[in-house]
Amino acid sequence: FLSSVSVDALPSILYPRNTAAPPPDSYLDIPFLPQESGLNQLMFSLDHHGVKPFVKYWGDFLGNPVGGISQTAGWFQLLVYGVRLDLERLMRWTGGEFTLSAMDTAGDDIGEDVGTLFTPAQAVTLRGSALFLLYITQHLFEDYLELNIGRASAGAFYARLPVMGLPVNGAVNSNPISLIYNASGFHGTGKANWMVNLKINTTATTYVQSAIFQATTSRSNQQWFNGVDFSFRHGDGIFMAAEVG
Repeated sequence: FLSSVSVDALPSILYPRNTAAPPPDSYLDIPFLPQESGLNQLMFSLDHHGVKPFVKYWGDFLGNPVGGISQTAGWFQLLVYGVRLDLERLMRWTGGEFTLSAMDTAGDDIGEDVGTLFTPAQAVTLRGSALFLLYITQHLFEDYLELNIGRASAGAFYARLPVMGLPVNGAVNSNPISLIYNASGFHGTGKANWMVNLKINTTATTYVQSAIFQATTSRSNQQWFNGVDFSFRHGDGIFMAAEVG
């Protein structure tokens, strides 16, 4: 049996801006709190000055009462948090944005007890805490062009179908799981590489984008330094991606 819960404590922007719903105009709606509450008013004030914090939480409870290698139950959780800065409001940088996020995971996804290739808990990304997104965005020509430079995962920009993040298990994922397993340097939530991405919004509902990403060699969590290893090492390369949507 499987169950999951997802809570948006603040406006959640896990991926680039175009994939998230815009915040309300009059206030920032925090669940379970009245609009006039102090925290909502604080968030509105921060947003007015160009500071947009976000927090997103996933929790998966899983159990295998029959089948598998052994019977067990477990809970796995993922917390993603960060801030998006509107540089135009903060420092009069026209069309500029800065995105910073980190993440933390904990729990057991019971994969070894089930004996499955795919992670039973969809929230599984990596173990422990890590720095995730760290990039600058420049919007040009009334958002017709969007340039992103910094650190992000390829899965944050490419081959994404957000609705597929709703199933509990990792066999069905927002990014095709074969890319994460087989494409060197293609990561989902959690692991970021250096990248340059250019997106052209051809119409209100269509776009073309292309990017160059750093392709890292295999690194353990200890060698990776929880996302703060910004180096290029011997054996690293690059890969290019392009997408029409």
